[in-house]
Amino acid sequence: MHQDDNTNCGIRICEHASCGRVMEANKDFAVGEEILSEKPFVTFRDNVDLIRKVLLMSDDNQEVFFDFHHLQTLDGEEVAPECAESYRPHWADAQRLAVARNGIALLVGSEKVSQTFFFKILTVASMNSHRFYGQHNAAFADIVGGTCHEGACAALFQLGSKVTHSCRPNCMYSSKRKPGHGDYIAILPICNGDLITFNYVSTHTASTETRRDQLLRQKNFFCMCDKCVRPDYNRGIACEKCKATPSSSSASSLPSVKLCVREDSVSSPLWTCLCCGDDDTPRNLRHEGIVNAWMTSFKASIASGVQPQHIADVREQVEVAEKQLCRTHHLVLELYSTLSMVAASVAVCLEQGLPILSEKYRVISMVASCDFIQIVECMAAECLRGAECTASHPPQADAVQQVLWSCMDAQKCGSNVKDTCPTVLRCLDLAAKYRSQLIVTYGGQDEDVHCILRMMVYQRKNSSSLAARGFTTTTVGSVSSSALSSCANPICVELNCGNSPLLKCAQCLAVAYCCVSSQRAHWKLHKKICKQKKQKK
Repeated sequence: MHQDDNTNCGIRICEHASCGRVMEANKDFAVGEEILSEKPFVTFRDNVDLIRKVLLMSDDNQEVFFDFHHLQTLDGEEVAPECAESYRPHWADAQRLAVARNGIALLVGSEKVSQTFFFKILTVASMNSHRFYGQHNAAFADIVGGTCHEGACAALFQLGSKVTHSCRPNCMYSSKRKPGHGDYIAILPICNGDLITFNYVSTHTASTETRRDQLLRQKNFFCMCDKCVRPDYNRGIACEKCKATPSSSSASSLPSVKLCVREDSVSSPLWTCLCCGDDDTPRNLRHEGIVNAWMTSFKASIASGVQPQHIADVREQVEVAEKQLCRTHHLVLELYSTLSMVAASVAVCLEQGLPILSEKYRVISMVASCDFIQIVECMAAECLRGAECTASHPPQADAVQQVLWSCMDAQKCGSNVKDTCPTVLRCLDLAAKYRSQLIVTYGGQDEDVHCILRMMVYQRKNSSSLAARGFTTTTVGSVSSSALSSCANPICVELNCGNSPLLKCAQCLAVAYCCVSSQRAHWKLHKKICKQKKQKK
């Protein structure tokens, strides 16, 4: 590697033999630690907005802009075969924009516009842009629903664009932590000299074939990360020859599962059993085809609305798919996501007229969400124990949304269900586990995140009552009842809350906080109590 002089916040920009310019750690980073916080080089709402802003840039800034990685072409007629799929849609868009280039040029008083010029701008945006929220208060529905919030746009970051791709990333991106900034947060321990990576595609729970196809079409490269070159644990299938009998050869025994060991766009997939070596690929493809066909048919059947019977249909298909495929197969994961969505939709339809029945379906949705989260964590850990897995795997970015949804289902249940249902407690335990990821993803000021934090506080206060009623539960977030053993701000949004040393209130010495900002945020509530305790002393 060739190293530039550029160093910032523990990172450096290097030249990598196969990846080009990349970001490398200049020190060790712990999980939850901020790697980089950067203001965008340019923000834009659509292609025309970006073109106008580029045309208005100074020559120096235009030089910086075109230094971002983009597809190279001289005249738009010849392009390398491997670039063809990424190249065609951008060239077509550039051609349409070029028809109106005189109007755009008049708006900015510039004449240096051409189809090739537009093409370069569009490919820079396609290959380097991040979704960007300039403010904290974007609505949850806008974040997860794909609609464009008033504060949402796209952004280009000079340093952030050098973070390379991995289907098993060591950091996550968020523009929800600080207004006007894009932040990269470590989600795995990072050592000095490691590449900083995050996932360019929407999910890493898809099959290797799907991820590679998406990256080739959208980002113009064939992924060879360590996850993609290994057997595909997202596409495991139970081995019928071994009768799916767990191996007892070791303490960490694995079921007899066939893993897909070859996936590319040229050759057919190839499965091999971990135990017996069986490779009945045609049968495996047939099993996948049956589940895929059922999913297509089911989605068409619920297009006009969901019914309670649909829940039973999905449950039945989940049982069949888990037997024919494997619990950690990406199609089984999709079925659990569908079950959660259908049950929640039925609950919404019934909550006005039949609230008790609505709560029943919300619990079904929560159970499906919890199973979804467990499968995602097992996928990432390459764990094939399935439903028998009792290990505590690290949190995963692909599960954060489902954690939020499960807690929202719990919040809408009545107090009787909240206090007594073990599934609600399981959801809140997951929320405690994913606390930092929720704050990074949706922002510390998000109303839904605050609602979840308040629910966790409520559960902690009622944990003794629940135990008295015969329910086995743990204190959410593993927070002690002692005022000096945990942060006194019950809805603290600091990422390292719970892990950092506590600071006592200098006035009353009766409570403690994880940091100064948390104490300031809680001062309005603590002020009166603080004075009373100080007077007693």
